[in-house]
Amino acid sequence: MQESLYAAVGKRLTYVLNVAARAMTKQGLNVHAGHDDYHAIDDTGFFQLFAKDVQESADLNLIAHRIAELSLNPGVCAQDGFLTSHVIESIRLPERELVKRYLGDPADLIDSPTPSQRLVFGNQRRRIPEMFNLDYPAMLGVVQNQDSYAQGVAAQRRFYFDHIVELADRALDEYAALTGRRYARATGYRADDAEYLIVGQGSVVANSEAVVDHLRHEKGIKVGVVNLTMFRPFPADHLTRLLRGKKGVVVLERTDQPLAVDLPLLREIRSAVSQGVENSRVARGEALPYPRLAAISPDDVPAFYSGCYGLGSRDLQPGDIVAAVENMLPRGTRRRQFYLGIDFIREDTALPKLQIWQEQLLEHYPHLSTLALPSAGDVNLMPKGALSIRIHSVGGWGAITMGKNLSMTAFELFGLHIKANPKYGSEKKGQPTTFYSTLAHEPIRINSAFKIAASEASDVELRYRMQGTAFMGAFFAVSPLAKSEGIDEAALFQGLRDQLTKKFGSKGERVVEDNVRVIRRGYDEVREVTPVAVAIDETFVGDVPEIPGLMNVPGAEPGVANPGRFWEQVCGLCKLSQDVIADPFAAISAMPAATGVVRDMSGVRLEVPEFIASRCTGCGQCWTQCPDSAIPGLVNSVEEVIGAAIDAATNGVPLDRVRQLAKPLAKEARRQLDATPALPFSDALAAAFPIVAGKLGWDAGRRSALDTEFAKVQAVVAGFPLARTAPFFDLPESKAKGTGGLLSITINPEACKGCNLCVEVCPDQALITVKQDAPTLSRLRDQWRTWQHLPDTDDRFINVSNLEDGIGVLSSLLLKRDTYRSMVGGDGACMGCGEKTAVHLIVSTVQALMAPRVQHYVARLDAMIAALEARSRERLLRGADVEAMTASVSGNSVAVPVDAATSGELALLAREIHALKDLRWRYVEGPSGRGRARLAMANSTGCSSVWASTYPYNPYPFPWVNHLFQDAPSIAVGVFEGTCARWPMGSCMCGARSDCSTTRTTPPWTSRNSSPSTGARSTTTSLPCARPSSPWVAMAPCSTSASRTFRASWRRASRSVSWCSTPKCTPTPEASRAPAATPDRWPTWPPSERRSTARRRCARSWRSSPSRIAAPSCTSRRLPRRRT
Repeated sequence: MQESLYAAVGKRLTYVLNVAARAMTKQGLNVHAGHDDYHAIDDTGFFQLFAKDVQESADLNLIAHRIAELSLNPGVCAQDGFLTSHVIESIRLPERELVKRYLGDPADLIDSPTPSQRLVFGNQRRRIPEMFNLDYPAMLGVVQNQDSYAQGVAAQRRFYFDHIVELADRALDEYAALTGRRYARATGYRADDAEYLIVGQGSVVANSEAVVDHLRHEKGIKVGVVNLTMFRPFPADHLTRLLRGKKGVVVLERTDQPLAVDLPLLREIRSAVSQGVENSRVARGEALPYPRLAAISPDDVPAFYSGCYGLGSRDLQPGDIVAAVENMLPRGTRRRQFYLGIDFIREDTALPKLQIWQEQLLEHYPHLSTLALPSAGDVNLMPKGALSIRIHSVGGWGAITMGKNLSMTAFELFGLHIKANPKYGSEKKGQPTTFYSTLAHEPIRINSAFKIAASEASDVELRYRMQGTAFMGAFFAVSPLAKSEGIDEAALFQGLRDQLTKKFGSKGERVVEDNVRVIRRGYDEVREVTPVAVAIDETFVGDVPEIPGLMNVPGAEPGVANPGRFWEQVCGLCKLSQDVIADPFAAISAMPAATGVVRDMSGVRLEVPEFIASRCTGCGQCWTQCPDSAIPGLVNSVEEVIGAAIDAATNGVPLDRVRQLAKPLAKEARRQLDATPALPFSDALAAAFPIVAGKLGWDAGRRSALDTEFAKVQAVVAGFPLARTAPFFDLPESKAKGTGGLLSITINPEACKGCNLCVEVCPDQALITVKQDAPTLSRLRDQWRTWQHLPDTDDRFINVSNLEDGIGVLSSLLLKRDTYRSMVGGDGACMGCGEKTAVHLIVSTVQALMAPRVQHYVARLDAMIAALEARSRERLLRGADVEAMTASVSGNSVAVPVDAATSGELALLAREIHALKDLRWRYVEGPSGRGRARLAMANSTGCSSVWASTYPYNPYPFPWVNHLFQDAPSIAVGVFEGTCARWPMGSCMCGARSDCSTTRTTPPWTSRNSSPSTGARSTTTSLPCARPSSPWVAMAPCSTSASRTFRASWRRASRSVSWCSTPKCTPTPEASRAPAATPDRWPTWPPSERRSTARRRCARSWRSSPSRIAAPSCTSRRLPRRRT
């Protein structure tokens, strides 16, 4: 877009861009306030205005249009994204008549305001000139060569740009004459007698004005504020007069440009002051080099301080601004560059690991603690008598809408000034939300209801959204607003009805009446909650957060993807409600795999599903449809269930007696289940125990100890529902006794968002919705701990007829623990998000497809390692001189003399064995400690990227990348090709393969065979391929159009790819004539036969490959490309 802005200026267009200034995507995406995009267009030629509040935004918008139409130059009118653009604030909205009088009509004839315009258009011109006109044809957007282009660029400055300042002042004066609201390109607030100044743009200006009043009144510090309303053209003339003679000036900027000498505002200010100093050096009577600027003597140049604040809408508190002012004072630290509201070092931390990490940082960066100014503390700058409200709720429950309605009602009904700020995060419906509002008589410069809603909402879909409406009634019942403003109850409710009609009237009278009834009941039924007195000890001992099992990987190597490091430095702090510090890892913003497991969703739901095992038929709808991977199904034998119950009941005290009886108990419990099919497993186990224990013949003491241990196990089993189902128990038992399994469907209490989708899809009512309370939550957590002790579902219960054709896949595949947890939850998606369900099923299917391939691949690697090691040993000992070996014995070692050819071959074999072992290590363990991921994902920017990647919660246990909008296909191609290039040479580009071999060129000493045709020495020998086909698959979930783009890109790339699926060896020419294979040679066939055979086998493999994009090939021959 930036290039189009230069062109718009060059064509003298007159439009105005309204910009809600937001942070740019850097180490991570952020859509909140920042001045990055504003300063990205500094040099395009647009004039730039910036509003400090909503009133200025409305006024400057009109002024900007006036300036653009007078100067024939486009402009920008900016405001802080969200902090101004989404704030509800009192405003005097310009009337239509005023707008028409000020701006006129585009077709009006006006006097040409500048000499250059009079020369081009005449004394009068159309307000917005018609450059593209059939009556007066001309060519626009021409191509210019060197000379003409340079002339045109130079002409723009003098004949158009240089007039913008005078025309801007004219437009500002004309608007002041109409409205009484006076603006200037730069204005001072209490700056005339100030010794110190705060300079800024945007919402920080209003905050600073309140801080200035506080500091003057409370501390006697003479400080003022400068508001840079216009940035381009830069108001150097105003600033040199405002800044001259001040002791210190702190420039606060909502952007960071670390490679620049100064941030953009201070950079321009220094330049302006430098020109003022040049003016002061001119001798009396000589012309000033910069006549518009004030002369500044070197002694009058203030000390400049640069403060970076509020990046990505990071909160800026009044105490931070106070700290920035005190930093300039003689008693201050006088740091010239600093951050506000950011911690690089937390001095008072009570966390030992954080302290150790900070010491490591300080060892390498000693000045790290001086980069940020600590806050001066909490300062209350609200107007006298102001009423502040903060509403915490859950997205989708109507709290934000209620807050807006409440604020608007207070403004219209009571005539109060309001400032309301709905705080939006990247999270979706069902996640926590916050709404802030302040009501006052003067301008503000510092930035069980569900029961009622359920009974009054005529539409069931409104019962969640109307909960906030009930709170609105409760607020007016307990707040002093109505009484202090002299408004009775009838007038209050009439005003509320009028406001609701304005808001919801288009949806029908029924919706308005529903809301009025809910407000009335909230008003009438509000009850005071008396706080319960709690004795507080002098010391409070809190629970220490425990790292989740999925993140506890002791074998992981240090680095950005180490989950233990991320837990200690990020997730653990979040669990303790502490901010992370700014460190080298924060600068990268990468998240390790599956960090979403640390997030507890119990605080954002009111209901949870409960499993009724006796009703379950094992259809699998619940665990297949759940978008949050929060209700896994497992099938385990009776023996496995009893073993898991013993492990769960152990709790640090070994249960050796009952563990010895696990198999007899399982056998007897199965007999009880066979005798009484409807018997719950806990009852079957309870009935089995006395029978088994009675056969032991133990004395009373040992029997009592056994009974005590079994009681613990029985308590675990009784609290863990298990279903006897036809597909998993009865059917296997009918084929072979003792093969049936019990189905457990367990709710993950931390991942479940309470969407109730599993309840809705269950055809047998085996899942019901219950209210979440403390006992229910405790029971769910106990069940989840038991589930974690269960082993994975055995392969015999995975009833997949044909994995490649997808028959009977979904529900059965998801019974595997790793397959189901291909997404771990904890993300910011909406409750019941269907998009997430689809993604979960896709990645789970890939995981299930790849798991057996990897298992088979690792087994092949083991076989090849063993074969090469055996060959090494055989080659080493073949022809060895036993006497020489005996003579070289030294301690526990012996030297084996070999010739040059043997030495070279052994070195080659050693390298291949080392490479194979390294490859096996990467699949089994690797740097992550969990082995190589089964897939990777590239995700275009959009809803799915936001809910999946909001820091610090990552739901994916595999590599995931996002860059910008709509670029997932190109990124997927790039990461696929880059990954294949990183893999060992000789890997295949086809799907799962059998072993293959390759002809390797080796040194002359490897083979001394002579070629029959030339008599020359051959330098090749046949060795087994040390790196067989990789099972890895790269995928990029994307739209249909993006998928077509991906396939097209892959077809282009595949023209230079060799395809192979042959399990045979690639032959050598001389070996094709060998009568039989020898111990050091593999079977081969003639080149012509080999080529045709390879093509046939490759074609079969290509047609049968389920992914079409899989593993690398050993052959170097180019094969015909198949049309797709």
